[in-house]
Amino acid sequence: MQTRFALVEALLEVQTPDAVQAALDHLMKMFRIRRNDNMGIQSLIPAVMLRLGKDQECYDFVKWHHTCDPDGTYDWSDPDLPYLDVKDADVIEPLLKFRLLLDLQYLEDKPGTVPMKTLSSVTLTRLDIILLCQHYTPRIRELKRQLLELYNCVNESNRFFWPMLADTSNHFGNGLIVQYASAAWVETPGAIDFIRALIKVNGQVEL
Repeated sequence: MQTRFALVEALLEVQTPDAVQAALDHLMKMFRIRRNDNMGIQSLIPAVMLRLGKDQECYDFVKWHHTCDPDGTYDWSDPDLPYLDVKDADVIEPLLKFRLLLDLQYLEDKPGTVPMKTLSSVTLTRLDIILLCQHYTPRIRELKRQLLELYNCVNESNRFFWPMLADTSNHFGNGLIVQYASAAWVETPGAIDFIRALIKVNGQVEL
């Protein structure tokens, strides 16, 4: 497993879509084999999914991992127990919400157009709902409110996380969680600038 994980790390350093997809394939196989993960694989998988535009799959994975064992009785060594059985869950992860926000702002600025290639996968899974929406402003305002709330919750838990994420010059020196998440944030246009703007005002802005 350690040798395979070293291969994953090497693939992620290649910085191409094919290499990132190959890394994800290895990670998913490793996690299926060893669900009682002691290598931090479950923390890396969502970040890699986001880099590949697998927004909904990312959130489904996160939600399954955090809800599959509510009473502490899930046997992580039993391969017959339900596995990744959460599908199309409602998105609340900060970066996914930011991608939704970008999509809605784009649709509001260009009414009547639905540029499939420019929309994130998490928006495309709800395209029927999006097309029925006559005015995006209320949804945009609500998304901004939720993002601010999430930003402040993370900041209260760890006041160093956002500054480390915003410091794109030193992600590899800022801890594993930031290192894993950083590429997906950097590759989402405007995401790091959004965080930097919130840092400047300490998360206190009027919508």
